Amino acid sequence: MARKVAVQTYTFSQLPLDELIPVLKEVGADCIGASGGLKLSKKYPDVRFNPSMTDEQKAYAHKLLKDAKIKVVSYGVVGSKTREDVENLCKFAKEFDCPVIITEDKPEQFKFWDEIAPQYGVKMALHNHAYNNYKSNAYFYPRLVEMLIRPYKSVYACADNGHWIRSGLDTIEGHNILKGKLQAIHFKDMNKAELNAHCVPFGKGVANMKEVLKNLDEQGYDGYFVIEYEGTRHPVKEVKQCIEFLQNN
Repeated sequence: MARKVAVQTYTFSQLPLDELIPVLKEVGADCIGASGGLKLSKKYPDVRFNPSMTDEQKAYAHKLLKDAKIKVVSYGVVGSKTREDVENLCKFAKEFDCPVIITEDKPEQFKFWDEIAPQYGVKMALHNHAYNNYKSNAYFYPRLVEMLIRPYKSVYACADNGHWIRSGLDTIEGHNILKGKLQAIHFKDMNKAELNAHCVPFGKGVANMKEVLKNLDEQGYDGYFVIEYEGTRHPVKEVKQCIEFLQNN
């Protein structure tokens, strides 16, 4: 089966969108997960790809993406604190035909996402960091995420299995807990199951990636595999290897 593959822009976090596009072409990707901190261009040095862009800046971003035939398949991690924040993020996502907004919002915001996201044709997916992020939330624990999002039709999960591995959790078990509620995956393989682990090309680490993919196929996951390769500056070779692994497994 042909897998839906994207690259999280945080992988090349030093690059603004206009300079990232040639790199995407080099690695063979035409879809991105746009990080909340993605810079737009040296033309607009203080501007990030977010709802606060002016109409001129949005038009510039649209042209970059359209000319390069790059699709934005998710946006985030970003956050909201009010109902108005949720509406602004949903409106922005719709403007760029982006179907998924990734957050680590507090549960009291979920009702707003459930109300507003369907009006704009988008969904919210709850992201996790590792267990050392506990002062912000405990979303590293998939059973908690499943319990929190279960009541909501437009609130899903964006599983970051690399942070699960760093937390000592099993990727397949996490995916199974969230079966039916996985809307996006920040996909990683790690060199070891410890907090200080770093990314390695798929199939080279401890995640047993072939079995992970087999399990996701069996449960019918049809979302994007968003490659987020952290800890290596400009990992073109490594991202290419990850894309090839997804294409061949």
